[in-house]
Amino acid sequence: MLADIREYIADKQKTLDRLLSKAFELNKISEDDYKRLSAEVCESESWDEVFDHFERMNNIFREAMYDHLLRRIQKGAEYLENPNLSQKEREKGMKLYDQLCAEAARFRFTDSKVS
Repeated sequence: MLADIREYIADKQKTLDRLLSKAFELNKISEDDYKRLSAEVCESESWDEVFDHFERMNNIFREAMYDHLLRRIQKGAEYLENPNLSQKEREKGMKLYDQLCAEAARFRFTDSKVS
């Protein structure tokens, strides 16, 4: 039974590692969160504890992505407040800012439907 749990943990950890790597590559989480979450190891020996661990990790991962997104939106707002931006820079910045805000809205809408 313990071998089954260890195999399951290894499989789930590989999946989590791939998700974290891709999220970091796509600038969806910060480097600090990437390192912190990558270092988390499940050492549980019961199925309930293992399931709880990976559910907790999923929640922490989603929250880290959302927090990172909010920081990017804030930086975007600060960037757009610069009076020295050219029209082209402002339009490009507004487009990205609007995309980030839409992503945040979808993120929270999807998150609230799960709860």
